[in-house]
Amino acid sequence: MEVVEAHPQLTLVEFEVEHGATFPFHSPKRVVVTVGYPPGTEPPTLVNRIYDRVTAINEGPFGLGFGDDLQVEVHYTAVESTDGVKGTNGDE
Repeated sequence: MEVVEAHPQLTLVEFEVEHGATFPFHSPKRVVVTVGYPPGTEPPTLVNRIYDRVTAINEGPFGLGFGDDLQVEVHYTAVESTDGVKGTNGDE
């Protein structure tokens, strides 16, 4: 997802799109994005940028629009990673 990729310290953990119960499922009703960030840092607020991106895609030439019913949630979770760093006890 481009919005998350614009922040190299962030990791996209999960991306969910829920559609309404009406068939055919044309437009998303709820989008949930889980973003990982390094512990001890403050993640940027992304919900408005993700909402704008989803609406731009959905209202494009092939989108059907969804009115004001779209709900976007961003869940943040601290993610520790060695990322190639050796431990202090001699382990690699």
